[in-house]
Amino acid sequence: MDLLFFGTQKWAATLLECVLDDPFFRVLAAVTQPDRPVGRGHALEAPPVKQTALARGVMVLQPETLTDAGFLTLVNALQPQIVLVIAYGRILPQRLLDIAPLGFINVHPSLLPRWRGPSPIQAAIAAGDEVSGVTIMRLDDKMDHGPILAQVEIRLAPDETPASFEQKVLAVTKRLLLNTLKEYAQGVVALREQQHTRATTCRLLTREDGRMDWNRPAEELERAVRAYQPWPGAWTSVSTGTRESRLKILEATVAPSVSGAARGQLIANANRLFVQTGSGTLELLTIQLEGKPPMSARAFLSGYARSIGNILA
Repeated sequence: MDLLFFGTQKWAATLLECVLDDPFFRVLAAVTQPDRPVGRGHALEAPPVKQTALARGVMVLQPETLTDAGFLTLVNALQPQIVLVIAYGRILPQRLLDIAPLGFINVHPSLLPRWRGPSPIQAAIAAGDEVSGVTIMRLDDKMDHGPILAQVEIRLAPDETPASFEQKVLAVTKRLLLNTLKEYAQGVVALREQQHTRATTCRLLTREDGRMDWNRPAEELERAVRAYQPWPGAWTSVSTGTRESRLKILEATVAPSVSGAARGQLIANANRLFVQTGSGTLELLTIQLEGKPPMSARAFLSGYARSIGNILA
């Protein structure tokens, strides 16, 4: 079966390998994002999907826009029977979706219709969902709205992070994807409409989403610390005596409230570091001051004891 692959991220590259290893499929090309500058030197870095495709001798397409006439002409000329889209990072226009007879098939890391949008793993962790999953669906002209081919539930651990859940999604998808595509192509899989009235959405995260709101309960803030790793990261502002510095919270846990403490107040007790929240306290286990390496609460107290009692912003 002639297949066109759209993807960008590392886990998409891993699934591209799986497709390439299956003789049922012939990958015509891999479409991915343009190379982007990274690091302090701003050197251009190729997306993981591009690196994998080139290593396997697959043609790579990196359009700046998906409505580019030259790109659309080339995709039409390739005549894919089916298109697989995994963590590509852009909304696909309808004129592109009409190209393949069997449509564009997407792998989405949530149990649709819950958490439609670009940050479903982070949203599930931040919301305290006990179960999420992976959905294989056919794309239509609305975001994560199309009919479902297959769906599998995956439980979230109490200490789940995006990185750990992504590995769970990858393991399930490796087992599920290829057979689902084959059965769909053979007419065995029936498409199932989503329950659109039960849909929830998530949005693209910004740096400001990582700012800790100390009026919220400690349980919510602890989930946010895990959900927003590595981007945008959980952070707050703290006075270190000479200036206000950004303080990243890399690891935290929930603790009981401290009597008399104000919301957002930084508290020390027995070489442990706490922040009073709207309900309970958040114990800061591993933190990182702007421009400094990660440190323990004990290390912070050794160098920045003058910050204790301050209100974090």
